[in-house]
Amino acid sequence: MAKVLIIEDNDDNRGILRHQLEHLGYEVVEASTSVEGLEQVKRESPDLVVVDVMLAGADGREVARRIRAEPATKNVPILAATVLFQREDVHSCLEAGCNDVLSKPFTLQQLKAKLDKVSASATKQK
Repeated sequence: MAKVLIIEDNDDNRGILRHQLEHLGYEVVEASTSVEGLEQVKRESPDLVVVDVMLAGADGREVARRIRAEPATKNVPILAATVLFQREDVHSCLEAGCNDVLSKPFTLQQLKAKLDKVSASATKQK
């Protein structure tokens, strides 16, 4: 069972995402802040990270940069989840090291498709 780390500061959004991921068969680890998320990515060694872009403190793009900067976590696939969907927003997420971007709100099918795509691309890079 693959492990996914959710980094999301909104309790309701985090709960919904956890439920969706568990429904899809993932083991879920959660963090409600960027600091907690960066600690969890080192401690839990997740197979994939779903990070909210608009986090307080270090935003999701900065979290992605920090994950990529660490040798132990630099290859962990990162999916950015955001309400920002302008081309510049998507580009800034990809430039920061995210593998893909998922626009909020999203359906279970959209989430699954993005997770499958990010996981497949990460497998090819290994």
